Amino acid sequence: MNRSAVNWVQQDLSTIRDRIKRSRKKAGMNQHDMADALGMAYRTYSEKERGANHKDFYLHELLKLAEILKLRPSALIAGESANQVVDSIKLIAAANAEINGALLKLQEKARFYEKQ
Repeated sequence: MNRSAVNWVQQDLSTIRDRIKRSRKKAGMNQHDMADALGMAYRTYSEKERGANHKDFYLHELLKLAEILKLRPSALIAGESANQVVDSIKLIAAANAEINGALLKLQEKARFYEKQ
């Protein structure tokens, strides 16, 4: 992995840790509470949340964190807001409708040429 990719990954992990910390505090939990909920030692959780000693969360821990904090994993990991998800779904639905319309037109043309 080149240096810029390493920097990007480290920056992204830092952002995830920040989201975890903010979400934990918003839920009224301290690091001891979260460590207990995850079934890990307080020191281990604290190091992972702070990124100390090169410790990071494993995917299964991130999924459990999202569940505990009542967040979608994508919101915790990628910072995706509910509005962004809704907007994405609307764009996908609109594109799907457009594709379906184009397919219907093609089917109509195919039927027209079959009759000739």
